[in-house]
Amino acid sequence: MARSEASIAAANHWGNKSEENVADSNIAEPDTDYSDNEVIEIKSEDEDGVQAATLSEGEESKGQVSEGKEAMKNVSDKPSPFHLMETPSLKIPKDGLSLEQLISDKTLSSTFQFNFTIQVPFFLHHIAKEASPEITFITGTENLLDDPKLIEDKKLISKYKISSLVAHVHDMFGSHHTKLMVNFFENDSKAEIIISSANITILDYGALTQMCWRSGKLSKGKTKSGSQGEIFQRDLIRYLRKYRLGPVNEMAKKLNEFDFSSVEVELFASAPGTYDMSFVTDDSEVYGYGKLYQILKRNKITMSRDLPPGAVYNILGQVSSIASPWKSAKGDTASVLTHIICPLLFHSKGTFVPLIPGSQPSRASQMFYKYKPLILYPTARDLSRSEIGWSAGQATHFNYTGSAPTRAQYKQNIKPYLYGWDSDIRSGAPAHVKMYLCDNADNWKTLKWAMMCSHNLSKQAWGYPVPGTDKTKRGVYRVASYELGVFVCSTKEKTLKPVKTTSGARTDADVLVPFNLPPSRYQPEDQPWSYRESFKGLKDIYGREYIGVD
Repeated sequence: MARSEASIAAANHWGNKSEENVADSNIAEPDTDYSDNEVIEIKSEDEDGVQAATLSEGEESKGQVSEGKEAMKNVSDKPSPFHLMETPSLKIPKDGLSLEQLISDKTLSSTFQFNFTIQVPFFLHHIAKEASPEITFITGTENLLDDPKLIEDKKLISKYKISSLVAHVHDMFGSHHTKLMVNFFENDSKAEIIISSANITILDYGALTQMCWRSGKLSKGKTKSGSQGEIFQRDLIRYLRKYRLGPVNEMAKKLNEFDFSSVEVELFASAPGTYDMSFVTDDSEVYGYGKLYQILKRNKITMSRDLPPGAVYNILGQVSSIASPWKSAKGDTASVLTHIICPLLFHSKGTFVPLIPGSQPSRASQMFYKYKPLILYPTARDLSRSEIGWSAGQATHFNYTGSAPTRAQYKQNIKPYLYGWDSDIRSGAPAHVKMYLCDNADNWKTLKWAMMCSHNLSKQAWGYPVPGTDKTKRGVYRVASYELGVFVCSTKEKTLKPVKTTSGARTDADVLVPFNLPPSRYQPEDQPWSYRESFKGLKDIYGREYIGVD
């Protein structure tokens, strides 16, 4: 299938900008606020603090939808639960899904598009010419349909019934970060759920490493009682109702009519609200880190420290953003991976409480439970080697020098565990996908579980203990953002194994991982990418240096 020009435009768009002053980039994040109290509750940055690159003049009119059978091919029968998205900027043979394959079915009758950022003209040009679906966009943006180019193209918008809904987020640092497609086909007689890592923009679909999960087309019918699909269906409908939006509620009600028996993954979701770890059961409605705990318990995979001598679990978080610490006290900081996620994996009795701030509690936990945290986040050198040069940095955020707490967190909980973007199949395309992996203490030969999601390392995404709660409410925590992902784990019948390529996935136990395992540690001269920092002497593939933004 020929790639659409709108998709390929990503490479050309930035490739022609080699003479621009990179320091003039409009990348921006909200400022961080800190109080003068001895214990500081950090208000982290919005993880995707900027809109992705806008369409250049005329690009939205170039998109051509492929009409061949391959564009319509349902790839949900491929062994790996996670699918790689194609990256046109790499100019390599097609090895992943395109946006066309997700939305260009001629029988598409309606679609609900949940996302952080949507370039509406870019999206519309990927719908099949023969289709005229009803389209509902759900974002955190009030004026999504006010794009001047969209208004000017009356012929384009007149073909569709388009509506835009706002997902209300009350925390000033929270966001609607979910990337979900709910597609209905053949007069709504079939449905497909797609959970991805990509904003609907030229940047995300053209130049970054992205992945998705697809349910495959679901027919109407009753979901098998007691199946994994029944749990997924229930959790998805609960999540959709958290939006409290009429059209979304109606769509969720419609999903009750479909048979989800074929679905074999867990839904991992975050939604704004306050929750209590004390009341987490296999069937309760819970989000954020409490949801991960529920999934672990439900699948009986909370971890044990009983390992052979010298063996350790590897617990990896691969992200495109690292936010400020969720708590700071007397110079010590508490971070999401080291102080919440890792200790949570070993919790089995009573109410879970995150570790107190400081590197020592985390080190003690690692020694006792025999595990090693790994944070996979790109170096400045990784970004410089991107096919679009420094421009890829607008999708990647980490402020590690802006304040005393961020500097302390970097030294205590981030720097000791940093690994770079090392990928045989996507070396020139920095990751926007987020993956969390845990091996079976066998140096990545097999996986205990794997998760592909939108969650970066932030308290808004995962949740954080509510400050000031007394000992009787120690399990209370708050989530600020909407996030979504899917979780798979090893069972008695099958042991998950990481594979590098789609062709390498031959059984349903093979999990596609787009980076090399074991990952590569930062070298002494490496610095994490941050748009705030200057990297003088380091040039991208267009010969440009990067000057940080204050």
